[in-house]
Amino acid sequence: MKQECIRKHLKKLLQVDKLGEELTKFGPLSPEEVEAYDSDDPLRSSRITAEKFRMVLSESINSPFNMAAQDVFVEDFLDAINAKGWYPTQVIPDELLQDNVVLEALRIHLKHVHSMYREVSSQNPRQRRTARLRRTARTSRKGTVSLLTACYVIVLIISRSYSMCATPSSRKTIK
Repeated sequence: MKQECIRKHLKKLLQVDKLGEELTKFGPLSPEEVEAYDSDDPLRSSRITAEKFRMVLSESINSPFNMAAQDVFVEDFLDAINAKGWYPTQVIPDELLQDNVVLEALRIHLKHVHSMYREVSSQNPRQRRTARLRRTARTSRKGTVSLLTACYVIVLIISRSYSMCATPSSRKTIK
């Protein structure tokens, strides 16, 4: 349930309805954006805030920019729950409302967001379709292998139990 709140809050801050094509707007920073981010001048600074939330999905979640964005997310998420009373239908225990726990939940979700970004930002729609089909096929194979393994185990159990039930007197001997 908490992870659902993390997902909702990230979409709210990123101002996207769903993870898909909209993620392409979170590509690399322009040189001007990098310069403004690094600037100490408060008038030029483009520091990340909840109102001006931004992530660079083309970079690692451990990049300085993305780490700053994660800190802003954690602060805003906890403020939204504690001060603003958001997500009242979700019962989140107090021990889960710690900075490090929220950050870890966010990082888990960001791995998924980054994979979605990589998929939608590939230039070739054919590559995107092929990747999706490969994932589907892999999932299908896993299900088939699991089913075959289960059938094999059942047959093995039945054959062992049958051989254990057969007594020497029930077998005919040939003389």
